[in-house]
Amino acid sequence: MSHGFRLLGVAVGLNVLFLLLLLVSAAVPTDRLRSRTLDAFDRGALSLEDYRPFDATIGWHQYNDCLILQMISNPGGVWHKALGPTVYHRKNFEEMCGTTRGLVTGSQRPDGLESYPYTRYWHGHNALTALLLPVMSVAAIRDVLRAAVYCSVLALGFVAWRAPGGSRAVALAAATAGGLFWGLPYFAPGLSHGFGDFVVMVGLAGLLLVQQRGISDDGYRLLLVAFGAVTTFMEFLTGLLPTAVAFLLPLAYFRAASVRPSAPERERWRAAIASVLAFGLGVAVTVLLKQALAWLTFGPTVVQEWFGNLRYYTANPAPEGWGALGSVPYAIGRLVYRSSTILTYGNRSAALLLMGLSALAWIAALAMAWRHRSAGTLGPVVACLAGALVILAWITLLPTHTANHGYMVRMLIAPIALGWAALIIAK
Repeated sequence: MSHGFRLLGVAVGLNVLFLLLLLVSAAVPTDRLRSRTLDAFDRGALSLEDYRPFDATIGWHQYNDCLILQMISNPGGVWHKALGPTVYHRKNFEEMCGTTRGLVTGSQRPDGLESYPYTRYWHGHNALTALLLPVMSVAAIRDVLRAAVYCSVLALGFVAWRAPGGSRAVALAAATAGGLFWGLPYFAPGLSHGFGDFVVMVGLAGLLLVQQRGISDDGYRLLLVAFGAVTTFMEFLTGLLPTAVAFLLPLAYFRAASVRPSAPERERWRAAIASVLAFGLGVAVTVLLKQALAWLTFGPTVVQEWFGNLRYYTANPAPEGWGALGSVPYAIGRLVYRSSTILTYGNRSAALLLMGLSALAWIAALAMAWRHRSAGTLGPVVACLAGALVILAWITLLPTHTANHGYMVRMLIAPIALGWAALIIAK
């Protein structure tokens, strides 16, 4: 069997496991899930407020948490719940937590609400939450998620100490930026963020670990396909994919440099691009298979909805007069001006300082790399820059989503961390 078929086989095989996991979780009795959800509201582990800014106890993004708990506790057939859990909502999707509480208490009738099957994602967070909830409370799940995410960041830093050269700089910077400026107190306990954050950090740590064990190129790419598929399974359009790729690209470049130190620069870039493509294969297969299953189950309207949301998120969010070229500057400006304090625990001055110092780190790194280019520092610094530009590419592709969702500022830990790494390497 050719290597290409093995890559595809890994992606397809994992998607079969995703489907089985969702089917098992969809079979969990809804009465138990509803009881746990109601208990969480009664005990304060869930709030009627959809958003709790800078809340380190139950988390910021209560809207998504309530949405997830509603999806798993709403009645329905196992197959339909696995592939397109029903969501009930009020006009303009307001008061999701209030809607969820009304449904679990019976004070809100489903027939008084609008509804649709939520098929755009695999909803891996649904499966894990539904399997954990019968054996622990929502508050306990939050504690587990918080501990797991922090431990995953520490694991990445620990593995990084033994990584060679540029890989060490990138991984240590990623772990440091993740621990300090990823808004972990507010998002790690979240059902829609915590699972995914854990997957990204553990995935990067795992790739570094197998790199140190001398894994072959073919084996490394098989793992990258798996990493892409699992990350997509957990993705709720919260920034997991761009963050993972931003760090993956320079790490793959530095792996190629350490495996074959005498290889020309183009070979390192070829290996880095091949690694990103392997990750992308896992992503693409996972998205396509989910939408194919949704189409077969619910009809073509769900795929039309998927493309409709894609068109909306890729549209120009800038006000009239900005023009087509104003899309990305507007999205970046809105994200940084409105949401950068998420990275600095609500402190506006600290956010401005962080952004300013990060920009200076990049300027200094690029200047030193150019000055010392004969010593071979330019390629490694450009590899870090390429990783940072992944975030810019994501914003360019999805400017409306970026502008409308403040939590997307969390993906800026990648250019921040990679700026530090580039500065270390350039020296």
